[in-house]
Amino acid sequence: MRDVAPASQLDCRRRCLRTPWSATVVYGGGVTTSSPVLDAFAAGAADADSDRGEAIHQEAESSAVTLEERELLVRVLTAASRAASKMAKEKPLRSSLISDGDEAFIEANSFKPVSEPEVQRALASFGELMNLAAGELGPLPGGGVGQVKSPTGPTPTVESIEPTPAMRDELAGRAGRVVGMAGALGATDAVAEVRALNDGCPVCGAPVTPAGGRHQQIAPGTEPAVETGQCEVGHKLDRPEGTVGQWRAVDDDELWGQDPFSSTIG
Repeated sequence: MRDVAPASQLDCRRRCLRTPWSATVVYGGGVTTSSPVLDAFAAGAADADSDRGEAIHQEAESSAVTLEERELLVRVLTAASRAASKMAKEKPLRSSLISDGDEAFIEANSFKPVSEPEVQRALASFGELMNLAAGELGPLPGGGVGQVKSPTGPTPTVESIEPTPAMRDELAGRAGRVVGMAGALGATDAVAEVRALNDGCPVCGAPVTPAGGRHQQIAPGTEPAVETGQCEVGHKLDRPEGTVGQWRAVDDDELWGQDPFSSTIG
């Protein structure tokens, strides 16, 4: 069991529960608004990892996320999957986003039993999260029981679904709690996961480490320099140097038939 947090950290935890923090979301038209999904994710993570609660909220407050709430939800659910994998010490980490209810249903029971009580509780919370997402994420209820068409009856139809704003916040808060539980156990970095919502891998949403390499897209002096990076799952990426949140996946031999991560120009 973890030691009881100092009074200052417990006070931070109480504020996490009582006061939602607001981050700025920038949409294509330049309009800014708060992101309830990001707020809920950060609050859940800070509640479960009170030692880093202040840092988690500061990271969320400074974010300028360029994603719609639905896409943010997909990313926080996938972040919870990565956190669960790390706690269970199972690899590989999920290499794609959990984008619908069927994928959430598969994730719900994807880990082997563990012996550590704290990890057991965290993985149980993850399973509950994925089961809830399976029924709510859409476009169809994931893991639902199929219907057989009667020879004389009408063809059964399944209505498409979409999580309500309240359900998005519920799922995001639960996902944040799983990530925070993993952070409290030293299995993941909850602050980095919040940062990755704005500056993560476009393929899987994982945090990205800049590789320090630079290359030109066409020829020296004709295009702005492009920096390279790699996410923790292993996807190789690049983006215009000096930008935030513009990573794109690249193949090793995409540029001049060379690996841009092993060659440097300029």
